[in-house]
Amino acid sequence: MEIWHHITPDRLEKAYLLRLARGYGLSNHLVRLTRYYPWQRPLLQLAIPFYTVRDSLRVLNHYLKYKDMLEDDFGKACELQVKIGQLYSPYLGIYSYWQNKQESDREKDRG
Repeated sequence: MEIWHHITPDRLEKAYLLRLARGYGLSNHLVRLTRYYPWQRPLLQLAIPFYTVRDSLRVLNHYLKYKDMLEDDFGKACELQVKIGQLYSPYLGIYSYWQNKQESDREKDRG
């Protein structure tokens, strides 16, 4: 059996792969939430500042350790984007809630 799969050239560009790496990091908080029971999830919101500090230190550490290699080593640049996505991931729910609220307010104004 032979399978032929065509990957378009735009999926192998650096900009696309960096966005993909950041998107992977953005899913971190949702995966973290699935590890807990539903009654424990509201309590996890109290830990967001601690996750923010930890992830900020990870981003800073990675950047300082590999700052000279980021332009040349594409793998290290992707790792940095994953870490940045992990830093933003707890706030993704707040952003989507805010965005949905604005859209519903616009619909109320129209109707």
